[in-house]
Amino acid sequence: MSLQTKVVSTSRERFMQMVQEELNKFESTERELRKSAKQDRVKELKLPEELAH
Repeated sequence: MSLQTKVVSTSRERFMQMVQEELNKFESTERELRKSAKQDRVKELKLPEELAH
């Protein structure tokens, strides 16, 4: 593997790692928003709290 190929590969790996980290943050935020929306819906419908989990 030439030096140029190695640098490109390393840059790509760094980029992919950054993308994965951003995706993880997004998914975590999305889960929290869904959980919050579900809890709000349970309260709105006056359902038992255990259904909110």
